[in-house]
Amino acid sequence: MVEDFHSPGPNSSAEGIKKATCRRAQTTQSKRGERSNHLQWKGDKEKRTTISRDKLTCFYANARSIVNKSEQLETYVHDLNPDIIGITESWTSSHIFDSELTIDGYDLFRQDRPVERDGGGVSLYVRSALHAVQFNLSAKFPEQVWCYVLDSMGHRCYIGVCYRSPTVNIYGSGNHVLLQDIVNELGDTHKHFVLMGDCNYRYQSWPPELDQPGITAEAVQFCHCIEDNFFMQHVDFCTRNDAILDLVITDEPSMVHDMTDLGPFLGSDHNALCWQLEFNTKEEVLCKQSLDYSKMDITAMKRELSKIDWNVLLDQLTADESWTVFREKLEHLEEKFIPLKRSCARRRKPLWMTHKTVKVVANQRKVYRKYKEATHPAYRQAQKRAKVQIKKDKKEFEKKLAKKIKEDKKSFFAYARSKSKTKVKVGSLEDSHGNMRSEATAKAELLNDFFFISFH
Repeated sequence: MVEDFHSPGPNSSAEGIKKATCRRAQTTQSKRGERSNHLQWKGDKEKRTTISRDKLTCFYANARSIVNKSEQLETYVHDLNPDIIGITESWTSSHIFDSELTIDGYDLFRQDRPVERDGGGVSLYVRSALHAVQFNLSAKFPEQVWCYVLDSMGHRCYIGVCYRSPTVNIYGSGNHVLLQDIVNELGDTHKHFVLMGDCNYRYQSWPPELDQPGITAEAVQFCHCIEDNFFMQHVDFCTRNDAILDLVITDEPSMVHDMTDLGPFLGSDHNALCWQLEFNTKEEVLCKQSLDYSKMDITAMKRELSKIDWNVLLDQLTADESWTVFREKLEHLEEKFIPLKRSCARRRKPLWMTHKTVKVVANQRKVYRKYKEATHPAYRQAQKRAKVQIKKDKKEFEKKLAKKIKEDKKSFFAYARSKSKTKVKVGSLEDSHGNMRSEATAKAELLNDFFFISFH
């Protein structure tokens, strides 16, 4: 029996040597890449840093169904990066999960309409770093939600959102007295607060002229209630057609600055509002320290390098030993002549949003700032373009995920889970001395003590 034997061709030996050489070169290049990366990444250190702030950015909108306008809300969040977000007429119900409404980096507080009627509802988003705690007033006004945050001195600031429906037959009354009960309770308990919401009183100016046409007796009574408690209302421009329906009320006149009209919230007939809230607080952020090569003293570094005799320094050393010495010299020069810079994590844009959408939305707000008129043809065209582009981006993103489900199941199901599950977080807890604790270790110890007492 003769076995088949294929002798190598004349070029097989050369090809084998060539392949082996390429593999060695690739391995060497990979190792060198790892080493060079080590030089760069040694200067990059991530750590949590506490920064002091004296203002918070607030955003408010009457959404008329936030579920159908979550993409529009995300564009505002990306553009303004607010710390507090108030939404009225959320049109949410018990059938809608928190996961469908959550925004990454924010804690959600919501109050749906408590009766079986469509519409209404309020939502409040507060940046998670502020460690907001839910709070309930004694007033029985049906559509309100409250929380409080602590300032740098440990004092509470209460944040609330409310909505009064103009339809009388929903609750059997117009809730005028209950709305005044909120204001009176805040005044009687001397709370430091900011309250935003749609009260559905048609004020044509603020302070209102009591003899203006169309103003109701209930609207006049509510205005007197604010004045009697020495509170301040800060919105002095129309927020829906020719009326001031949406109000921002505080207990101190200097709390609100830079009240801005952002134009109609997409799909709503109310204008969105943005302002700065005077509030001293400390916020924990994730920052990274890295080498700032743009400010390096390259002349001094070259002078130091010219003094090194590499032939003498690396004589009789192996390749690895030579690399170690070379690396240590460079790291020493980096620390000496390159300053460090600190960069804090910025909010990322939503996965579905493209840069074209960012530009189109920015142009829409630019056009509104120019004309200050929602019915102007230029603004209507810019608004329509933005609305179409937002829907197009979201649709194409989800279509692309579905199309690539066989190759990339992980991304598809991660996106699906993000819309169906909510990460439940434990907020700040009050210890036996009345101090609010937001540290993870302190909260774990407080919960442990509570359960120990409860079950023993």
